[in-house]
Amino acid sequence: MDNAGRERTDSGFWDEWWQRYPLPPSIDPTRRGLKNYPFRKFHEYFLRIFHGHETKGKKLIEIGCAQSAFLPYFAKHFGFEVSGLNRSELGCARSRAILERMRD
Repeated sequence: MDNAGRERTDSGFWDEWWQRYPLPPSIDPTRRGLKNYPFRKFHEYFLRIFHGHETKGKKLIEIGCAQSAFLPYFAKHFGFEVSGLNRSELGCARSRAILERMRD
């Protein structure tokens, strides 16, 4: 059966999906350019939201974290201890790879 007829709740569907794409770049709110504009605006928003709140060492979980560029962003810029949950084992592995890439 091709992907068009598969349930999107099937972990195999998502494993195949994530294999098609390279790991996304890390979110860098200082990067210039039009393509990064949404991330700069997200960063401004989160700076306002977290202003006056201690985030270092607090726990943050992303549900549906496959291939997430947000987990390393929150760890790096706000000091959160990040975790993710995803049905796809490959999606989780790719999220870990993005986090490791940030730490290098």
